[in-house]
Amino acid sequence: MPTLRSVLTQEKPIVPCTVTSRKNATSTKWPNFKGNGIKPWDDFSLAVLNKSYGHILNLNAPMEDMASALDAQGMLLRAEINGLEDVLHLVAWNDRLLRPTLKFAKNHAQLHNGVKLHHEAAKIGNKSYTKLAAGRPLYVHHRILLEDSETKSLVLGLGLPSIKFSARQLLEDPTIEEDSWPLRQLANLCKKAGTRYGYIVTERDLVVCCFHIPAFCTEPGRLVVSLKPIPWSLYGETQLTTDLALWWLCMLAMSDRQRSDIVTEAEMVSIAHWECPPVNSPSKCHSYSGVQLESEPTMKLDHPVQFDHNVQFDHPVQFDHTDQFDHTAQFDFNDQFGPTLPSLTIADDSQLPDQGTTGSTFGFDLDFYNP
Repeated sequence: MPTLRSVLTQEKPIVPCTVTSRKNATSTKWPNFKGNGIKPWDDFSLAVLNKSYGHILNLNAPMEDMASALDAQGMLLRAEINGLEDVLHLVAWNDRLLRPTLKFAKNHAQLHNGVKLHHEAAKIGNKSYTKLAAGRPLYVHHRILLEDSETKSLVLGLGLPSIKFSARQLLEDPTIEEDSWPLRQLANLCKKAGTRYGYIVTERDLVVCCFHIPAFCTEPGRLVVSLKPIPWSLYGETQLTTDLALWWLCMLAMSDRQRSDIVTEAEMVSIAHWECPPVNSPSKCHSYSGVQLESEPTMKLDHPVQFDHNVQFDHPVQFDHTDQFDHTAQFDFNDQFGPTLPSLTIADDSQLPDQGTTGSTFGFDLDFYNP
């Protein structure tokens, strides 16, 4: 009996591409990424995935349920990309792998009980493609949604030849306008469909994307995208493969603990975030999957404390009154600076894990956010 992880990390045939034109569809009405609007999605890593969803990925899946995914190799053995429509071979693979694996995971995690997943994938020769119900028709190559919501999608996908879109080049130089158009197109589709999660697949990479509204933004058409390119050629249970990445993206969108629409930066919750337990609680809870893990004991400081030299905290620490750090201090990501802290003075070159600057005093309701 295969594990869910083994199904999602199988080797895929390489699909050759002969397309040479770089020209993309464009529209000035699509969202833009002005300023520092294109960022690497660093938290989208195998380590984070294993901690938050490994308990599902390592489950044995019934062979009869996974047969269609395990027998998918033949659909790409003779596939080639000689024109734009041929990229739908890649979309068809994604659709084939997601249907049984998402259903299995959804049922195990008891997400949205009583509501079925609905999959729509464009097919070669079908010019209508998948239509979004958002005013005038908007066409997308791949759409995953819950059947109780016709207007709100979970994840949207587009297929393109790699010559038209390279996330790796765009991360190195975000000013490459031609490479940014597919991202702007996907952002427009996701905005209309009510989801912040989307992907672009090429014969070289699958690029997972997460959109949000930048802080202090007054421009309605401006967004920020965090993206991570995953090589198509990766396979094996020790790798973050394209199938595994797309499955994870859908699981994030299906989470019943977090919103999946496009929100402001302040409302975003990192996919690596764990909800800190109360003092002396034996476990912490992942903010998306809800899985609980045993947490390290929290050291609580109940009175004013002054640290005069180099200080490093290796375990979660909760600060409760007026604590002053006069020299170099290093804080763990799990340190809690909550509303019970009247003031905290950070001096010299102390290292903060999240937002903030050294030499500052922080008071009530301080929200440390680590994107």
